[in-house]
Parts: sequence; structure tokens; C-alpha cells
Amino acid sequence: MIWILVFTLLGLAEEEPAAEYPYPQRTLAEDELNLEQPIRKGKRGEYYYDTSKEKKKKQPYQGIEKPYRVGSDGSYYYDTGDAKKDDAIDAYDGVEKPIDRDSRGGYYYKRKKKKRESKARYGPKPAKIETDGTYVYDVDPGKTRNIFYLRGGALGSPKITSSSGATFDDVYGSSSNFVLALEYDWLIAENLFLKLGSGFTSTEGKGQFENGRPTIETFQFYIFPNTLTLSYKLQIADIQYLTPYVEAGPGYFSFIEHRSDGDFFAFKGETTKFGGAFVGTATAGLLISLSKFSNGTSLMTDYGATQSWIDIQYKQVFGLDNRKDFSSNMITGGFAIGF
Repeated sequence: MIWILVFTLLGLAEEEPAAEYPYPQRTLAEDELNLEQPIRKGKRGEYYYDTSKEKKKKQPYQGIEKPYRVGSDGSYYYDTGDAKKDDAIDAYDGVEKPIDRDSRGGYYYKRKKKKRESKARYGPKPAKIETDGTYVYDVDPGKTRNIFYLRGGALGSPKITSSSGATFDDVYGSSSNFVLALEYDWLIAENLFLKLGSGFTSTEGKGQFENGRPTIETFQFYIFPNTLTLSYKLQIADIQYLTPYVEAGPGYFSFIEHRSDGDFFAFKGETTKFGGAFVGTATAGLLISLSKFSNGTSLMTDYGATQSWIDIQYKQVFGLDNRKDFSSNMITGGFAIGF
């Protein structure tokens, strides 16, 4: 009992603590925390503060509808319920619109057909395949700068007269003789070539005495038709079906005459004679392309030849020496290969 009386007296002697902010009985001192003053107190003791000046921040969406598409710039697109509006937004954004969506938010797009890749990626188609499996392709030969010719044909008899008065026809006859012609072109300007040519032909006959009787010995006559000409080809493409050409220039036809009763290689005496005469030549010819009519060019891949032709040529020879007159004509045909 005594203890109860003591504690009661001590409780009455204790002073009430000072009121603290934000109780109404306490104001905010200047040296205390700068806390916001509530504008009013509710019936249940809640405090209300002024929020009119607080900036409202746009909070990210949490747990709401999933966007049906994300634009190329990162924008989210939601179903507005207006199909026309959605289509307009999609068209403006330039992103493919899905044709359908499932309940889980999956997108379905129109399947695009895969374009077949060009065969050129794997290289051109071979023109043909050899039996050993080798692929042969068409090639671009480019500009032909040199041409080699090999032809055969007929060369008319020359008009040569000996010191005794016997003519070439008297000894060897007037018939034409087979001639083998070889020529080579160098390109020196557009469609203009410098051509060096030669060849070989021979004939055999019997000599004659002054009374006209034939001799026992026989004679061999060898001609080498050497020429140097300018050749112009009517060419408008690197490879064309037909290429006509014309030529003109000087030449020197050399010859060897041998009598059968002497040593051909002795080069002495009267049994072997050498000579020659200057001539002028005019030529017309036609190149018929073989490369144009064939697939691929094995000559190009194997030997570096650009193209090949059939060559047909007519050459008129004008003798410039009255005594050794090689005036005649030469008709030949053969092959030509360009490099």
C-alpha cells in the first residue's frame, strides 16, 4: 500500500513533455528540419498536404494489355478497336502488319516465297561438257591484234622469156599450178593491218633445142610469192559472221630454176639459176567466222587464240619487169587464226 502511494506521488510530480511537430501545439522552428506543413488534419488524425504544384509523372504501364506490335523506332502499338485507324498507323510506320494474332499474343505474318538465287552466282552455264568431264565455256575473245593465214589454191603461169626467146609456157606449159600461201597480220590502226606474206609453188617441164625438139633433161621451176601489203578489214564487232577485206602493196617474186643433169645444191654452173622480179598486188578477200558458229573456243583456252575463220581470197599480180613478168592471178582458200 505504501509503495502504491509512493509511485502515485512520483507520477504527479513528473512534467508533461513538450509537444513535437507536427502537432498543432508545436510550430516549426527555424533550426529544425524543413518539413512540409500539412494543410489540414482529418477526423481520423490523417494529414493532408498540398499537391497542386507537384508534377504528375507518367508512370510506365504495368500489367496491362500487351502491345500487338513494336515499331521500327521502338514505339508500342495497341489495339484501338478501330481497324481503319490501326491499318493507317501500320501503313505510316512502314512495318509489316501481322495478318492475325492468337490469345497468347503471338503474331502471324503472310509467308513470303523465297526467291530463287540467280544461277549467275554459281558461274555461267558451260557451252558443252567433254566426255572426260571437262567444262567448256563461251569466252569473250576481245580485240584481235594478229592473224595467221594458211591457204592453198592456184597461181597462174608467169610471162617469162629466156635469152634464147623461149617463153615460160613453151617449157612448163600455160596451166596454173598449186600454190601454198602463208601470211601474217599485225594490227597497226583501227581495222588496219600490216601483212607479210609468202608461199611456194613449183612446176616441171622439158627444155627445147633451137629446132624445137625437146631435150632429154627436165627442168624444175620454184616460185616464192613474197608480198608486203596493207590490209583493211570491214569489221564493226570483235566477232562477226562475215568480214570482207581488201589489200594492196608491193611484192618481190623470187624463183629458182634447176636442170636435172646438175647438182641442185652446187649453186654453180648453168644447172641452177636464181632470180626474182618486183610486182604490185591488189587483193579482195572474205573471212567467214568459225567461232561465231561454234560453242566455246578451245583454241582460246588452250592456245590463246581469239577466233578462227575460213579465208577465201583473190589476188591480182601486176608484173613490173618486162623480161620476168609475173603478171597472173592467185585464187586461194584456207584457214585463218586470230590472236
